[in-house]
Amino acid sequence: MMLYIHKDCGESAVERPDAVMPELPTEFPFTCLSCLGEIEDESDLTVVELMSQ
Repeated sequence: MMLYIHKDCGESAVERPDAVMPELPTEFPFTCLSCLGEIEDESDLTVVELMSQ
């Protein structure tokens, strides 16, 4: 599973159900769901891949 993390707040930037990979909004800017800060482009995000056992 991939998580999109907002670099400024370190929290999840998009809504994600537990079993489904979140979809990255294709239109920038969009609002981070954790801190409500504006995400201007992909450079404001970190992608983290979670490995399940």
